[in-house]
Amino acid sequence: MTTQDRNFVETKQSFAYSFSQKNAPESYSVWLPV
Repeated sequence: MTTQDRNFVETKQSFAYSFSQKNAPESYSVWLPV
């Protein structure tokens, strides 16, 4: 995994976390890796 890929994953997870603060878990579960 390259640094760019890692940064993208961390950004996506960070977004999903902040998004979850305003929405039900079902709304953001698609952003998180299964």
